Parts: sequence; C-alpha cells; structure tokens
Amino acid sequence: MKSWKGVGTTMNDWVISISDVTKSFRHVKALDGLSLDMEPSILGLIGPNGAGKTTLLRILPGFIQVDAGEIKVIGLDSQKNHSWWYISRFEVHL
Repeated sequence: MKSWKGVGTTMNDWVISISDVTKSFRHVKALDGLSLDMEPSILGLIGPNGAGKTTLLRILPGFIQVDAGEIKVIGLDSQKNHSWWYISRFEVHL
C-alpha cells in the first residue's frame, strides 16, 4: 500500500473505505452489503445497468444517504461530514 497524507487521515489510511453499505429505492436494493477499501489510484467502476454504480457515486459525497453501513472518505464519515468534498479538491496530496 502506498503512503499518502490527506486531511483527517493518518499515513496508510484508505482514501475510501466502505463497510456493509445497503441502499434501497422502494423495493429494489441498489446496493446490498457492499464493502471495499480503495487506496490512491486511478480506478474504473464497471458493471451492468442497474448494478448500483451511479448510486455509489451519489452516496460518496453524501448526496444520497445510505440505509445501513458506513462510508469514510479521507478518514471522514461521508454521511455526516460533507466538507471532505470541498477539502479534498485542495488539500489532499498523493
């Protein structure tokens, strides 16, 4: 794992950490128990239509609230603290 320094983090933290995230829209589960950790890198999010890609991307900055689970972005809870979205654009140094 690469070493990096970001706001609200210590060395070797994950940039994004997702743990048991579930999100439903009415009776359709868009995400069901999603867990993953991402380090600083370029990544692609691929999958079939309806797989939950857009839902995940809307959840990360806190535009959509999760039904269950926890998401941390640069060490901050993305569901409670939306300031990481603005901070990360200027102060995260990879």
